[in-house]
Amino acid sequence: MARRRRGSTPRFPEQRPPIGGIQPVEDGEPAAPPVPLRAVEVPRSRRRRPAPPVRVAGRFRTASAALTLAGQMPLTDSGGGAGCFRGPEQHDWWVVVELSLEAVREMTSASGGRVYVEADGAFVRDRGWGRAPAADNLPGQAVPLSALVAVTPLDLMRAAGLRTVAPAPLREAVLLMPGPRVSAVIRRALDIGLTTRYRTVGLAPLFRSPENGVRSPGNGERPGDGPSPDQETIVTHEVRLTAADESPVPASLVAALERDPYTLVCRRGGEFLLVQHRRSAPLADRRLEELAGGDVWLLADSVHGCARVRPLGDFCDGAALVTLSEDHALTNATQDPTGGREAALPPEPTPLTLVRDRTPHAAVDAVLLDTGDRDLLPALLAGRPLADSALLTAGRDRHLLTAPGGVLEQLPVGDPLYCLGPGNLFLPLGHRTQPLLPPTARTRLFPADPGTAVVLLADRTLVFDLTRRRPVWDLWAGPLPEVDVQLPGEAEDGLAAVADLVTPPPARPSPERRRVLDGVLRRDRSLPRTWRDEAYDAELAGELEHAADIHLRHRNPREAARLLERAAQQRG
Repeated sequence: MARRRRGSTPRFPEQRPPIGGIQPVEDGEPAAPPVPLRAVEVPRSRRRRPAPPVRVAGRFRTASAALTLAGQMPLTDSGGGAGCFRGPEQHDWWVVVELSLEAVREMTSASGGRVYVEADGAFVRDRGWGRAPAADNLPGQAVPLSALVAVTPLDLMRAAGLRTVAPAPLREAVLLMPGPRVSAVIRRALDIGLTTRYRTVGLAPLFRSPENGVRSPGNGERPGDGPSPDQETIVTHEVRLTAADESPVPASLVAALERDPYTLVCRRGGEFLLVQHRRSAPLADRRLEELAGGDVWLLADSVHGCARVRPLGDFCDGAALVTLSEDHALTNATQDPTGGREAALPPEPTPLTLVRDRTPHAAVDAVLLDTGDRDLLPALLAGRPLADSALLTAGRDRHLLTAPGGVLEQLPVGDPLYCLGPGNLFLPLGHRTQPLLPPTARTRLFPADPGTAVVLLADRTLVFDLTRRRPVWDLWAGPLPEVDVQLPGEAEDGLAAVADLVTPPPARPSPERRRVLDGVLRRDRSLPRTWRDEAYDAELAGELEHAADIHLRHRNPREAARLLERAAQQRG
């Protein structure tokens, strides 16, 4: 292949020379004239016109089903309101509306009812499709309008009642209860951080019609009419419980209140409606408020009953009801802030005592025993690891059981104690001082002494001399049986001769052999010091970290952890 010249442009077979500009044609044919467009008529839309409203009735076996249709009327069409009736034999319920037939068919079939259409002064049963039936289409199925008895939505509500529903969280719980129970409930609610209010209310009967809910037409009574003057009004208390941060009221408290037969727990359905908790009405809460007409309705089951709630006073803070104390009279302001005295008297300090409180991080550091408990220790501790380290300091009628690093076990006898410090200050488990004392105050009131232990009780303070402590196994380890060292006869004779030369003869005769053996095998109950004694001495001296280090070196991590925990608590 020939070598390409330097600077030349390579030429490939697929490349073609560039196309030049297109020149206009002078002798082309003239363009054809534009064709005129014809006007096309757009056909009109054949939308189906809505059927005109007719007077239609829904017939239902139960009042609950009738309410489901009556409650939908203002929400589905702009037609007239619903009228409520009872059937001729008082076995069924009728809801009469003026709506389109298709809409009533849908809603009535969903509620399990039958559709009737008005024709010639009577209601004729609908076929379920097509046009409205005529009066002569279904002979014998027409119900005259005059045979229906008018009722109100309140009558339907009374007959339908309330159904049980799953409990829902309550942002605000409304309680109706008699006066003797108010203080206890408010006190419990305040203990768990709820906001409480209460007021006195009157409960007037909600219904004034007969039990069967039938009224004669034209009696003039409306759903919002009040009770008759001869009906009794019950005076009770309304308590409202509200949780902070819009959290619900604890369900456990609500369940406990519901178990009280004299307490009615309600939820607020609006400004004018209270409904029993775990109950619901067939009508929506908004529709029920419309029926209330400005009154406050209370809807509950047959155990508590329904009523109109009428407040007899304003809401008061519940805390004022449970913090009743002595009166503190108010006086006029004077120029002298001391009230005429030369100097204000200092406040009297509160006597120190013990109160019950949780001590979740405390361990059993010691056990306070009485004489009966002490006598049971041999049966409880013999053969257990605690017997190797436990120490007993005996007192007159109370005894203190301790151990290096703490007992750290729950014994079935005695009162468990924990070391509060500083020093050897012990308190019963589950108690604290009242008032609370900082470490400096405890050091001033209970000076730390390595040789003493202080047990603070509610009625007295016990002090034990720790220098008199003994191993707990000393309670069941008695004297040894008679010892025979099996010395040869000549050795015993030699020891007896030496004893005669060194010691004077006894004042009264005694067996020579026994005197020699007692001098040789006399047992000293004071044991040699061990690392446990060193750790306990450091613990009593307040050197808790050093004592913990000794326990760690001897592989006692539990005692070391307790000592380090006590050291951290005492540092505050």
